[in-house]
Amino acid sequence: MTEYQRINLELAAFEPQKADSANSELINSGKLGVHELVQNDWVTTEITEDEISLYFLCFDVDFDLPEIEELNDTYSHYPFVVLK
Repeated sequence: MTEYQRINLELAAFEPQKADSANSELINSGKLGVHELVQNDWVTTEITEDEISLYFLCFDVDFDLPEIEELNDTYSHYPFVVLK
């Protein structure tokens, strides 16, 4: 699995996601969207606020990679995370 620099995921990481009207259905359902690193693949999934403490935020993701650009084009403001 690729190693990324990590910090604890906090609710503040979701403020841009919550502010984007494209995510209103997700947010209104009590969910938050993340891209979770599973082995070497980014898997888009939903979590709850109670689950935030189970994750690290990966903050050195290469946003110029085509795979990452595609995820960011499809999902607005989803953080890239890994389970603790």
